[in-house]
Amino acid sequence: MAFTAEQTDQLRRALALLTALQEQGVAGVAVSNEVLTEYHAALQNLDEVGVSADDFRMPGEHRNKAVYLAKVRAVVLYLSDTLSEPAPPPTDYTKVSGFKRA
Repeated sequence: MAFTAEQTDQLRRALALLTALQEQGVAGVAVSNEVLTEYHAALQNLDEVGVSADDFRMPGEHRNKAVYLAKVRAVVLYLSDTLSEPAPPPTDYTKVSGFKRA
């Protein structure tokens, strides 16, 4: 799929936001409304340039941290591939403050 310069810029901005959200991690076991709002705003930017983000949305009132982190990682990988840029390495969440290993 070929993108215009404006679309490519919008995709790069979405990728930057999603990468930042991924690197931020999530404290506790649930994702906050603020984080989900930012996440879905980035996905909306994808929709606006013709990239379907439906597979990456969090369903309904779902706030599960593991599902959220998997979806953020998936969309970052997808966008990195779409933009032909290497995906950033995954964050080691065992080193994130507040993470407790089961």
